[in-house]
Amino acid sequence: MPTPSSRWRPSNGPRVWFGPDTAAIRGTRLDEGRVGGRCATCAPARREPVDTLCPHARSPARFRPESGAAALLGRRIRMNPSVMELIERGWAERHRDPGQTQRLGTEALSLAEALQDRAGIGYAQRNLGTAAFFTGDLRAALDHLGHALTLARELGDLTLERDCANFLAGVYSSLYNYDRAAESCLRALELSRTLSDPVGEANAYANLGVIHVETRQYRAALPYLQQALERQQRLANAAGVCNAAQNLTECHLMLGEVAQAQHSGELTVTVARQIGFRRRELETLSKLGKIADALGEHDRAAELHQQALKGVSGLQVPESEIWVELEASLNQLALGQLDEAGRLLEQARQRAEDSGLSALLVEYHRRMATLERRRGELEAALDHLERAHRLERSLLDQEVQQRSNALMIQYEVERVKAEAELYRLRTVELAQANAQLERANQEKSALVAALEAQSLALERQLREDALTGVYNRRHIEVVLQEVFRAQQRAGRPLTVVMADIDNFKRINDTCSHPVGDQVLRQVAGLLRDGCGPHGTVARYGGEEFLLVLPDSTREQGLALCERLCQQVQDFDWSTLHPHLRVTLSLGLSARGDVPNHEKLVAAADERLYEAKRAGRNRVAG
Repeated sequence: MPTPSSRWRPSNGPRVWFGPDTAAIRGTRLDEGRVGGRCATCAPARREPVDTLCPHARSPARFRPESGAAALLGRRIRMNPSVMELIERGWAERHRDPGQTQRLGTEALSLAEALQDRAGIGYAQRNLGTAAFFTGDLRAALDHLGHALTLARELGDLTLERDCANFLAGVYSSLYNYDRAAESCLRALELSRTLSDPVGEANAYANLGVIHVETRQYRAALPYLQQALERQQRLANAAGVCNAAQNLTECHLMLGEVAQAQHSGELTVTVARQIGFRRRELETLSKLGKIADALGEHDRAAELHQQALKGVSGLQVPESEIWVELEASLNQLALGQLDEAGRLLEQARQRAEDSGLSALLVEYHRRMATLERRRGELEAALDHLERAHRLERSLLDQEVQQRSNALMIQYEVERVKAEAELYRLRTVELAQANAQLERANQEKSALVAALEAQSLALERQLREDALTGVYNRRHIEVVLQEVFRAQQRAGRPLTVVMADIDNFKRINDTCSHPVGDQVLRQVAGLLRDGCGPHGTVARYGGEEFLLVLPDSTREQGLALCERLCQQVQDFDWSTLHPHLRVTLSLGLSARGDVPNHEKLVAAADERLYEAKRAGRNRVAG
């Protein structure tokens, strides 16, 4: 069974994930109940990595665990009073003592089944699924929550259905099934709106954002996280604001949006201080130091790193201490303090080994490689890089195995459910016929789904360039032909640009073909991002790219090309190779008097050669 604590992900610092209360910390299990009169999300917590979604998003005015019986009655649910009492007692203990929730849930289920109390059975199954989820028994969680969800839909109980959707999102996320997790989150969002539950809406947006972060879709995560932040601010929920701001900080950092990351990071620190969330404050101070380093403000960064280092030592949370030390070491490298950087890295290594945090040892070796290069010890640097690679390979192998196990869990649960349903159907005269029809439909659906998946994969292979991920020549010519005709009919402008990487053969010869491949991928990405949502980019052949810009005049096209040319020149190519320099030549044509798209491309190609003859790294049009 996969446990979220053992997952390997490329590490860039502790990320925020949403857990047992309104919002929790990814990589952290919060202490149960309330600490010092405030929610556990606001208090420093012991470090046990987990990955769960927020499974109890509900309005505190309506659905307070400590007054659950009144809440159930307020929703006019017909339930035996004795069953209700057991369910509410168990629900109130779900964070503090999941084992007690399980014991009370088992008792409630037995009594409800004896009384044929369907609502009681549904809520008892929900409680048992909750307890299984919090104790890591994902197979049992899927089973119980599946039964509860079925009953919720049969009874028309939207609150029970929403609770099940929230918990199932957490289970599917822990099983790496992010599509199902997102589907459950969207259903929880829809139900929260129907129930007029603003807290549930805020949590659903936050959880959708986190799912996109988990799948590295950082740009797609931003609108969800921004919606979560705005809603938590309107609700005056400081813990929710803190967590949403921290998630936004992480996303902006991954996207290289330093100013936005700084803004949300400062908000995180401010709110964390207000609610006494010391750990979040210190971890984010470290990130703000990283941001200051990125802005070249190394002295200010050093102050922030020192604040984080001084405070984090008192938390007794090894992972946080290690991350703060790792980030501070980079600051010391930037300041030229190599010995201090080495001391911090050695402390981080010792803590990581003592705590069994192999993923952080990968980061240690990477930073040590940087330090050794600065010292001129190239063999030592290479040794650290090789160690990092071996560790990372081992961790990725573990994750592959865990994903396989997760699929087996889902398959086993679904198989058991299917067998139980078949047994039930066999108790009536038409059971055999119904079972055969259901199996036939399932097989047909599976076959159709497999064929659709194959068709989509083949279609993608036919239209995309395998190396760069942009369109290939065959597909762009089809697209351009259609666009050319449409623009001519509408009397609207069309600009075509031919771009070529300057001296690409020399890059391959001097820096190696793998570096050349990386250059092609990076240039393709810069062109795709620079063209915006309405432009289309394709690899036309070798190091040539074709850009199709509908509704762009010659002047607009020239301005865009100048920006692209400058962006390629200004990109930090030393990240790929120390002495690498890449420039781009671009030829543009916006002629409206050509008879077909081939002539338009030919005209752009002529302009490209003009740019080459004029000295390269320029635009001709």
